[in-house]
Amino acid sequence: MFAGLAGVTPAGAPAPRLLGIQAARGVAALIVVLYHATRSLSQPQYLGHVGLGNVFGFGHAGVDFFFVLSGFIISHVHGMDIGRPDRAARYAWRRFARIYPIYWAVTALLVLRDAFAPDAAARLTPARLLESVTLLPLGGEPMIAVAWTLQHEILFYAAFCLAILNRRLGLALVAGGIVLSLVGAISPPRDWLLYFLTSGYHLEFLMGILAARIVATGRVPAPFWLMAAGLVLFGCAAVMDVRGLITVNDPSAILLYGGGGMLLIIGLAAVDQSRRARFGATAELFGAVSYVLYLVHEVPVGLVSKLSARLGLLAILPEWSIVTLQVLAALATAFAVHFVMERPLMSGLRRLERRHRARALA
Repeated sequence: MFAGLAGVTPAGAPAPRLLGIQAARGVAALIVVLYHATRSLSQPQYLGHVGLGNVFGFGHAGVDFFFVLSGFIISHVHGMDIGRPDRAARYAWRRFARIYPIYWAVTALLVLRDAFAPDAAARLTPARLLESVTLLPLGGEPMIAVAWTLQHEILFYAAFCLAILNRRLGLALVAGGIVLSLVGAISPPRDWLLYFLTSGYHLEFLMGILAARIVATGRVPAPFWLMAAGLVLFGCAAVMDVRGLITVNDPSAILLYGGGGMLLIIGLAAVDQSRRARFGATAELFGAVSYVLYLVHEVPVGLVSKLSARLGLLAILPEWSIVTLQVLAALATAFAVHFVMERPLMSGLRRLERRHRARALA
């Protein structure tokens, strides 16, 4: 979902960085922020209704895009590792380093915050802490509410790692994933773990893998038209969603949002690779901060809602201005965490990896 976007060409040379997709990743994170910002205002102590007329009621679809993007990125970067067990350890380390360290840092801050709450014992149960730290699907809610998506992400990473260890096993997992998702769509199980394993979201990872395979051929016809088709399909799904014609995680939503995201990603990647459009450093930074923005945004969004209510701003300012403040607070927090915590963490982990590789070659 949030890995880097530099891959390799079939010949082994570094592939162009896909900065257009970096920018799209940042936009996807932003619509998730807008979704939670407008919905936070629906609480009785605030506006009592979803802000801005629920125009961003489709914003949860940023998650659908992330899942397709994750399948694309992992296949784009590690597709040539499939069936090569010697590359499994490096793959696992990179997936761990990209997801867990900054996630643990943000989780630790939330644990510290909740430790001083009057209901600290209820908030910090051993089961919740275990699920938060490991991201294992134990049926509860992690400290970071949106981390439920990371649980699906970790499952996908593990499945891809098995494919690296054994190509045939990878093909079996693809077939099994499709069957399980179809079963879950037809008859959703009541058991939490079975519901998790049969989630239709897993089809979106496979859509991303398919997108990467198509891009890898180097023969993507009319990429700008593909981008346009993806945006139209995604936009139609958004309109249907806001009007209540489709709902979160139902098969129609997954096919429409996932299919739209897949077409958009194929088009963007092909345009990036052909260098027919230029995306600069701003796009790269926006994409780089997207993971932290996703992790932290609910805290500043909630804080702005509370302060606006206490200061009486909700009664005198238009809704759009409150939502703007929420988004700006989320972005400011994300950039601060990115530069103060995430970048130093990632730099340190990269140095650790380089030292390990140097010792292994010595």
